[in-house]
Amino acid sequence: MFLVLSLITCCVYIIYLIFKKPKNLPPGPPIYALPLFGHLLHLGKHPQETLMKWCQQSKSDITHCYFGQQLVIVLNNYSLIKEAFMDDNYSARAQPFIFEEHFHGKGLTYADGERWLIHRKFAMDSLKKVGMGKLFLQDTILDELTDVFS
Repeated sequence: MFLVLSLITCCVYIIYLIFKKPKNLPPGPPIYALPLFGHLLHLGKHPQETLMKWCQQSKSDITHCYFGQQLVIVLNNYSLIKEAFMDDNYSARAQPFIFEEHFHGKGLTYADGERWLIHRKFAMDSLKKVGMGKLFLQDTILDELTDVFS
């Protein structure tokens, strides 16, 4: 009985994942996203060509697809790409799930915005204190390397 109930629950959840659509999305590809893989299996050997074809089929320069469970918005127009890169609202990097779970956006390499600026300033100040960016450090490194390899 428990097994049957579990299977029914899994099937209902998979159907929900297939048919749920967030609001205000641009048109997407003509095929459904698979529950765990999204559209990744449909991209083929040349994903950029497949994405361009999906944009042409939807008759739009903007389309959406899923890379696994991650929603991705695809821009297929130079002026749209340039506008998106100029706007700070679109400047954040996608966070890999494992890093987000482990670091919660607090790591040095995966920080964004104000947190990234604070980390960068701290790292640059620390590196300057130990001689990074000074010419004498290059000579010291070369001397050490010649000592090691001689």
